[in-house]
Amino acid sequence: MTGYDFIGDIHGHHDVLVALLEKLGYRLNGGAWSHSEGRRVVFLGDYIDRGPKIVETLSVVRGLVEAGAAHAILGNHEFNFLAWNTPWNGAGRDWCRGHTAGRRKQVQETLDQLGGQTAPWLEWMRTLPPSWEGNGARAVHACWSSPDVARLSEVYSTAGGCWTEEFLQKASEPTHILYHAVERALKGPEIALPPEIAYQDKEGTRRRNARIAWWNPPQLGQPIGTQTVPRLPAVTTPLPHADPWPDAEEPEVAKLTFFGHYWMSDAPAPLGPKSVCLDYSVAKGGALCAYRYDGESTASGDKMVWIDTA
Repeated sequence: MTGYDFIGDIHGHHDVLVALLEKLGYRLNGGAWSHSEGRRVVFLGDYIDRGPKIVETLSVVRGLVEAGAAHAILGNHEFNFLAWNTPWNGAGRDWCRGHTAGRRKQVQETLDQLGGQTAPWLEWMRTLPPSWEGNGARAVHACWSSPDVARLSEVYSTAGGCWTEEFLQKASEPTHILYHAVERALKGPEIALPPEIAYQDKEGTRRRNARIAWWNPPQLGQPIGTQTVPRLPAVTTPLPHADPWPDAEEPEVAKLTFFGHYWMSDAPAPLGPKSVCLDYSVAKGGALCAYRYDGESTASGDKMVWIDTA
């Protein structure tokens, strides 16, 4: 069986990525990365924004994919970058992702570094699938919500493995079902906080919604896990019919699920027997993290591999 190495959010940190690949046993030969045992990488998205070597990072990821040594899926930052660069066909704004000051701050590093290379990289990002499945495991950038992953996969496949302008228009319209599919699968389900509660995220933006720990749904009426914002006071679950959690799967049939997106800060470890987050905040002085998967049905902390940047 082919072994797979899942790698979390890179955000332009090329040198750390190279160090992690080498630690995992990959070597650069004749301009192409490969593994002597035939292992492959599954990249979980968010290759751009924030980091010092975005073009170099994209080149490594794309090179591995084109050499048949990796798969790469779409992250919310790649989706946002596509929407930022796609004109809006309706009224009220000029682009699918409005060019506000806050959004420009997030994307400016990528715009500056790509420069005249922006168009070809946009074309490549359009080819990134929404998820990956194989050998008893699966991967998505933020949340494995089966109906949303299936919906995005159908649109992607129908278009021949490409995110079209028509899709970007629909996925940027808050009333459209594809908008909500992107919000859940690529950005993670959220809850509205009580009126008296708000917080500042890692980029200083004031938030009144919180991403939920969807991989660990509580019983109704019990405190919600907001693992990404641990300082928030306890919030209880919504009433039935307003439950934000994806449909639960029986543990014995659920696949081992890999995802990124959530800015973990503790020592890298599985979140549960079937859930592994691999975003350990490399862009904020954390670690770039991988999981060495060899077909096991239960996640093991011994399979986590990472490079600290602090």
